Amino acid sequence: MLKAGLFGGLLNGCLIVIILGIALGLGLWLDAAAGGGKRVYTIVLVLASVPVTLAAVFFFSRWLSARTPPPMVETEPGREDFLEDSNSGNN
Repeated sequence: MLKAGLFGGLLNGCLIVIILGIALGLGLWLDAAAGGGKRVYTIVLVLASVPVTLAAVFFFSRWLSARTPPPMVETEPGREDFLEDSNSGNN
């Protein structure tokens, strides 16, 4: 479980860096194309990337946790069962 948590955190961190990098690069390119001395496009795109990043991390985390199997515990020697929650009805 520790490896899965670290792996998920690493992927979320990479996702954040990628989205912010795209926003920064696009903003700098638009500012250079516009020829203005102010970095208006860069600031607007970086600020606009914050809610996009939050939504992307939320949906990516949900997708990743849905694909992760529940942890297995050993109840009897040689027999492993999945942990069940209180809503499964199989307790």
